[in-house]
Amino acid sequence: MSLLGQYRVNLTNAIAQGASYRANFVLGLFNVFVPLGISLLLWSAVFSERDVVGGYSLPAMLSYYLAARWLSSLVRWETDWAMWSHIRDGGLSPYLLRPMNYLAHRALELLGQRLPATVVTTAAVAGFAVLIKDRVALPADAWTWAAFLLSAMLAWTLSTLLAFMRAVGAFWFSETGWISYLDRVLLTLLAGQIVPLDLLPGPLRTVAHWLPFRGMTHLPAQIFLGRAQNVGAELAVQAAWAVAAAACLRALWRKGLRLYQAAGA
Repeated sequence: MSLLGQYRVNLTNAIAQGASYRANFVLGLFNVFVPLGISLLLWSAVFSERDVVGGYSLPAMLSYYLAARWLSSLVRWETDWAMWSHIRDGGLSPYLLRPMNYLAHRALELLGQRLPATVVTTAAVAGFAVLIKDRVALPADAWTWAAFLLSAMLAWTLSTLLAFMRAVGAFWFSETGWISYLDRVLLTLLAGQIVPLDLLPGPLRTVAHWLPFRGMTHLPAQIFLGRAQNVGAELAVQAAWAVAAAACLRALWRKGLRLYQAAGA
């Protein structure tokens, strides 16, 4: 079998694995309707006393949370614990003997495992949008949808690279759970998953604007709403952060592998 064929089989197997857990489908629906329902009640109460909050109308705010909830099914917020375990327990060694690139192998596995949940989330978010169709503002043109989907794929790429970078820490540290918990809290805040970054206090909003994490939720959501000032430039910056993360991961991976092989794992 060719190398490309092996990658294709890996992706197919990962999709099958992700689709085999039926409980995840029910949980996926729950994870969409409950948070969005709470957001609807909360922001409806807030907007009952005013028409605009932080530059957002109620339809814009609800649409932001629709996009953010969909992105949460695609973006990876936690460390790749499978990679971490492979490094710490010596399970990485068999993969290094194979012709395929281990990082590409893991990326395809993660993508395949995510896709079934993303399909369920897409259906659930679309259903919720239909239920409140008079209270949301969806993109009206194909270009906006295309730019949003491209930004979403870049968000997945960046989040996966960051997950790998945290996992690679296993080459040097025996325990990284507390780091993963802390950075997940910070990531969801600085990415705009909790609230739009426009609503953060001034200094924190400025910091969040210059960090790459905004490309994991806030930027795609802004494109979805048609609020991004220069979509082409924003996508270029998002792609540049992904390239920088890939270069950093590559350097860490090579250095870590030298330690791993020197230890005789």
